Amino acid sequence: TSQIPDLGSAGIDARRLFTGSRFAIGTSAARFVAITAIMASLKDVFGLSNEQVGWIGGAGLWGFTITMLIFGSLCEVLGMKLVLRLAVLSHLAGALLMILAGGFVTLFVGSLLLSMGDGLVQAACNPLAATLYPDRKTEMFNKLHLWFPAGIVIAGLTAYGLTQTAPEYWQAKLVLILVPAAAYGVLFWGQQFPATERVQSGVSFGEMFRETF
Repeated sequence: TSQIPDLGSAGIDARRLFTGSRFAIGTSAARFVAITAIMASLKDVFGLSNEQVGWIGGAGLWGFTITMLIFGSLCEVLGMKLVLRLAVLSHLAGALLMILAGGFVTLFVGSLLLSMGDGLVQAACNPLAATLYPDRKTEMFNKLHLWFPAGIVIAGLTAYGLTQTAPEYWQAKLVLILVPAAAYGVLFWGQQFPATERVQSGVSFGEMFRETF
């Protein structure tokens, strides 16, 4: 049977946390679309070289990977609440930096922050879903990650429409990141988060690493 009643008695709103997680995954999808959609505009508006554009786009890949690798392990120590707070800040700050950018450095840092936000989301939302629904993991993981392709479709169609109607306003495509990021920030605001399955099961941090390797 479901563990949700026990979580509810601890003041944990499983449905709200899961909804916030879906918006967080959708934000990652919107980030992927937005950065891809503005590459040509950045080159023209800021006079960037192909190498500089490559660095900005590349930051969206390795920033995500490194952050997920680090915080995927530290999530157990820091707690999912803190990791997701950092994710919200990274997504909001990264999008705003790129919208207000004056050149390559600001654009690069903004893109890096956005990709770090994606890594933080993955590091926390996966264990959060597993903890909220321990006996429905496969079902809930599918429902959670469905929001990545759904976000790609929604953001992709919106970005295409913006390109066709107002190509000069490339910053509007970055708003596609701000909206879902603000939404999951609000949904997570003031919420209680459960301890991860490892903590609840009494498995030590060292044991987790030994099993991993």
